[in-house]
Parts: sequence; C-alpha cells; structure tokens
Amino acid sequence: MQVWFPKSHESTNNKKSLSNNHLDPKQQPPPKHNRNIHSPKTQNNHSFNILVPQIYFEGFPIWADYHRIKASFNKFGSVLKLYVSRRVNKSGSLFGFVTIASNFSDKILLESVNDIWFECHRLKANFA
Repeated sequence: MQVWFPKSHESTNNKKSLSNNHLDPKQQPPPKHNRNIHSPKTQNNHSFNILVPQIYFEGFPIWADYHRIKASFNKFGSVLKLYVSRRVNKSGSLFGFVTIASNFSDKILLESVNDIWFECHRLKANFA
C-alpha cells in the first residue's frame, strides 16, 4: 500500500520513515477518483441492473415502416432500441433488432413478438 501525504502534512521525518517500497510523495500521482461511467442507475438510494434482451425479428412486409413496427412493439413495453435493416438476410426477408424494456418474462415476450401480424405477414423472432 502506498502512502500519499499532501504538502501541508509533509515533514522531513516522514520522508525518512518511508520504506524503500513506497514512492516519494512528490513522485506519486494524485489519487484517482473511483468514477464508473457505466454505473447502474439509482433510484431511491437502491441500485439495480435491468437486463433487457435484444430480439432479432424478420418476415415483415416491405411496406411496414419504422413507425408501424415500433408501434407494434410498444404494446409489450417501452422500446429502447429499434433497428430495421434496409438489406435482406440470406433467406431474402427483411430483418431488424429490437430491445424492449418489459415486465414480461423473456419467454412470454418472445412468444408475444412472434404473434405480431402485418396483414398476412407474421413476424418470426428469436433472441439475438
């Protein structure tokens, strides 16, 4: 453990009493603050982490735009992220990714997303 003294508390006796394993206080870097940029959100002095699954979906029609798809997912919770690709996958269907913060369990949420229909087109979803 390294000892760091501010200049106001330095004395010549403290320099002599430091062992060879410790750095000179003048050579030590200032103490680092323990700041975590990605710290969990706090509410009412309780910290919590919400693990929200990302869902891959495909099979929606070309006329279904971003806002229609988002409105369909908003029925199950708040949509945190939504990405609708302009490209097609290997099977030739459009695809996207969605992250939904919901009170449903992962299994029920996935079953609910698989029951979304756009006229005669049904979404096929799985966890990413």
